[in-house]
Amino acid sequence: MSMFCNIFVSKWLHHKFIEFKSATQVQHKFWTTYNRSPHSRPTIYEWHERFMTTGSVLPKPKSGRPSRSFDDVKRIQETFRRSPRKSIRSAAQHLQIPRSTVHVVVHKKIRLYAYKLQLLHELKPDDKPRRRTFAE
Repeated sequence: MSMFCNIFVSKWLHHKFIEFKSATQVQHKFWTTYNRSPHSRPTIYEWHERFMTTGSVLPKPKSGRPSRSFDDVKRIQETFRRSPRKSIRSAAQHLQIPRSTVHVVVHKKIRLYAYKLQLLHELKPDDKPRRRTFAE
């Protein structure tokens, strides 16, 4: 469900909870109005409580891990532009950025991948006609 739909539904449920004073009745009204499975009673209580305390049904901003800064991405990109043969581990040590961050930036943002040379057997003069007859 999109964020807009979720906000609309949570506001609708909150207003119906104020009207009916019962989460079960709100569930029944939701079922009869939208012909969809209603949200659980604890969810209705949680949204109502959130609206009463914060004045909004939006969730609180989450404190999470800090995202990669634009400067770090630029520094990593510049490092690999100057020396593309540098390993992720040595770049991380040089830049003093966690190895996992350098790895994600190199693979997901810059889209650099290790080139692995594959050795094949030598083609002999009679290989070309044999390949042609095999393909026919």
